[in-house]
Amino acid sequence: MKIGILTLPLHTNYGRILQAYAMQLVLTRLGHDARIIASKAPPRPGLYAKFRMRLSRLSRFAKHILIPDRVSNNTGRHTSRFVNKWIKCDNYTSIDAIPPDRYDAIIVGSDQIWRQIYVEKSNFLRTIETSFLDFAKDWKIKRVSYAASFGTDVWEIDEEKTKKCAELIQLFDAVSVREISGIDLCNKYLRHDAVQLLDPTLLLYKDDYLKLITKRYPHNHGIMTYILDEGKDKEALVENLKKALSKPVFRSNLSYDKIDSHARGCVQPPLEKWLQAFQDADIVVTDSFLACVFSIIFNKPFIAVPNVERGASRFYSLLKLVGQEFRIVDASNPLELTDEMLQKPNCDLSQYQKQSLDFLTRNLK
Repeated sequence: MKIGILTLPLHTNYGRILQAYAMQLVLTRLGHDARIIASKAPPRPGLYAKFRMRLSRLSRFAKHILIPDRVSNNTGRHTSRFVNKWIKCDNYTSIDAIPPDRYDAIIVGSDQIWRQIYVEKSNFLRTIETSFLDFAKDWKIKRVSYAASFGTDVWEIDEEKTKKCAELIQLFDAVSVREISGIDLCNKYLRHDAVQLLDPTLLLYKDDYLKLITKRYPHNHGIMTYILDEGKDKEALVENLKKALSKPVFRSNLSYDKIDSHARGCVQPPLEKWLQAFQDADIVVTDSFLACVFSIIFNKPFIAVPNVERGASRFYSLLKLVGQEFRIVDASNPLELTDEMLQKPNCDLSQYQKQSLDFLTRNLK
């Protein structure tokens, strides 16, 4: 079966890239030809546009007095290479450019593909209705959502769009969500039943990800931190943990790199290096849902500091499912480190993996 996977644009986002990779690989192993539905890169700017871009850069350069520009085309050079190597994409100039007969089925998910504020930041996806396949409402295809996420347990879609999404979801052959709260949201606002399934990254195993590390990076050890939204509270938490465990700390976030002799840019480290960090780490501290997922996959102790604005329900839903909710802490309070937090998670996902794979097999016949 030819399957298109509709998810949020990958960009340099590790989570989106790895869930897309995992979803595609799982479907391939089930015997399907699966492709990520993606946006074609925009054309190179003309001379006038280049002049305006250069002027804008000079203005920022003067304003910030030689402070590096954190939004650089150089940022994604490593992640772009990873995507080109490992992920098959069908690239379109717009969502409406997809031929109606290109796919036998479209899978929506995973990630926060049903969160309006994220979807509508994308020029390619345009509106939240796109995530419910409004562009394909007259197509003769299978429509399936796999572990689609609202990101939060509060309904954020406005009333008019909710009505349209509720109509569109009735055309789906099967609906699954990533968080337990998503079941209630589907029932209450979209008038449709849903089941909870694992994020696609959890359908693969540690060895599947180790195969992606084709280059060995310098070894780290101790406390790995992957903090998306840094702050004094989280810094204090890490410092207290460092003192309690007498272990060094290493970061796995963005790094600065020379672009030329006049400017520097912020570079997203290679995704493979990020994966290796989990293999190297003794314990992980993170406010990232994805880092919690990979701590479980690599069986590493971790401490989770959910970010409410990014979507805290994802943390609670996953960690409650695998009996690890005690790892969630509030960085604004003193860290109460327990022996349980220092133990490996040892999560048995086999039951949930089977349910997830059975769902895909059953609904993609």
